[in-house]
Amino acid sequence: MKRVEAELRALAPHNILERGYAMVRGTDGRVISSATKIEPKENLELTFADGTVEAEAKGVSTNN
Repeated sequence: MKRVEAELRALAPHNILERGYAMVRGTDGRVISSATKIEPKENLELTFADGTVEAEAKGVSTNN
């Protein structure tokens, strides 16, 4: 049971952000999980473990 609890804690959103990841949202609040979902000049909100940043996409490039 303790192993399962530890695994769940590791997957908690805040703990993931603590490891250096960020969550990207559009101005409408939707989570953006792919560069293909972002338009140039789109305003974004980046959420880190310790706060948020408002940003604008200068351009978009993908790995395809």
